[in-house]
Amino acid sequence: MINLSALVGVIPASPPALRVVLPGGLVVGGVTESPQANSLAAARAAVSGINAALAPLGPIFSIIDALLAVKGFADAVPGLITDPSALIQAIGRLIQKIDRLVGLIPQLSVPIMVLGIIDVVLAVLRGVNAEVQALVVQSAKIDAAQAVADSLEGASRDAMLVIVTASRTNITTSRANLAASIDHVQPLVGILNVFLALIGVPPVAVTVDTGGSLEATAESLNLIVQVLTAVRSSIPV
Repeated sequence: MINLSALVGVIPASPPALRVVLPGGLVVGGVTESPQANSLAAARAAVSGINAALAPLGPIFSIIDALLAVKGFADAVPGLITDPSALIQAIGRLIQKIDRLVGLIPQLSVPIMVLGIIDVVLAVLRGVNAEVQALVVQSAKIDAAQAVADSLEGASRDAMLVIVTASRTNITTSRANLAASIDHVQPLVGILNVFLALIGVPPVAVTVDTGGSLEATAESLNLIVQVLTAVRSSIPV
């Protein structure tokens, strides 16, 4: 007798809510459609809510990014020329103005917000990784079911092949959904990198090859989670 129960997953308990505290004390997050949603679904909802809340601030982030770039150039110019004169005076005034603008950002609120964003991104990546690990196990079970089907004949074989084919299709669909989840956090990662620059932390990249083997995808996710966790531990709060 063939046991197909192993192909059925277990519904997890409801995960805790994810929130990001923006400068000024505004708390943003997301709401899942089902109270039985798993951690990845909760993280997806949080990313959607945060992206929606931060979208109108995009131009401001671009201005901050540009100001930081100009200030970095201005800081370097005195070491590149031999005759300061009026150019240095002009750059000095520019630096003072930019320093004033950067000073308008509360010094503690930015690190707190960065921590919140990192936590949400980590929740998504860990959720995706858990799903990938589950797909690895599921794929092995499907391969075993395929072997059983190959040993059968007639209607029994046909019935097993229907199940195997449907299961493989589900694997493909699940992989596409997980890749979409990773793409969904990219705008949040871009915003994160702008604010990491404000507090002097190098930018991070969330690049995962979801087209290769499931094992390779899991390895990439593990590495990114380790990097983000290290970045999080370095945030001065």
